Amino acid sequence: FSRIRFCSAKSEVRATMATDVQSLINYYAREKYYRHIQTVCSEVLRKRGGDPVLQFWRAFGVLMEGGISEAIRDFESLKGQQDVQLASLVALIYAHKKSRV
Repeated sequence: FSRIRFCSAKSEVRATMATDVQSLINYYAREKYYRHIQTVCSEVLRKRGGDPVLQFWRAFGVLMEGGISEAIRDFESLKGQQDVQLASLVALIYAHKKSRV
């Protein structure tokens, strides 16, 4: 029974941590701290692995800092991910428009 409670507590900690990370990313995006978005996403991705939502936000930060070609590559790789498919396509359209200007 204590093991079930411990596993449940671990998943609650992970859920809280994910919520905290997403809140931090939302704050940085609102305040236009794009380098901070990249840093947070890179650190969490290093620990957690291939979370497509974090990969999207990292690519968004790169795009908004002017790294258009790198961002396009990242968004292209995310097109097939169901969680971020629509957002990636919209970001790709924006990135291609930004590259022409």
